[in-house]
Amino acid sequence: MSETGASDDLRSRIHRLERELIDLRRSLDTGSEPLPTVAFDALELFVGDGRYLLPVEVVHEVLQAILPQALPDSPPWVMGTFQYGSIVMPMIDLGQRLTGRETVVELEHAVVLVRSPRWAGLHVDAAGEVLRVDPRRLAPPVPGIPQAPFVVGTLADERGDGLHLLSPERLAREFVLAE
Repeated sequence: MSETGASDDLRSRIHRLERELIDLRRSLDTGSEPLPTVAFDALELFVGDGRYLLPVEVVHEVLQAILPQALPDSPPWVMGTFQYGSIVMPMIDLGQRLTGRETVVELEHAVVLVRSPRWAGLHVDAAGEVLRVDPRRLAPPVPGIPQAPFVVGTLADERGDGLHLLSPERLAREFVLAE
């Protein structure tokens, strides 16, 4: 086998093992996060064909798209790093995490700076409005169906489309391999 083929096999194996580690961590954390009980504000995010909500309490700023610096051997959802003031933070491809498809950075995209508990830039197609969320309108995840552990619940809008509420804490845990 050529040296290139061997390194590709090794990279593929490492990727599978990292994915397995994340899946094992998910299986340890089987409890679902409780739905909020009081009204809160959430930033609407557009990723692919989906709409998502992120509590504004963790949002620091929304920036125009940034071209990150590559980060060798990072998971596929880490686009790279960028500097924000004195902070170097990872840029997470939220499209990759939510839809499984890699996103190409375009000028009209946005980066949502969050701190929960670590700093990260979430690359999204667009950031929308801040919406007031009535917790009585949130439905918990459907039991028995495997899904992303960082989706806390779903809010149906006026058209009946679902907006998935993301847990910043659980989403942050997905970005790192260390505890």
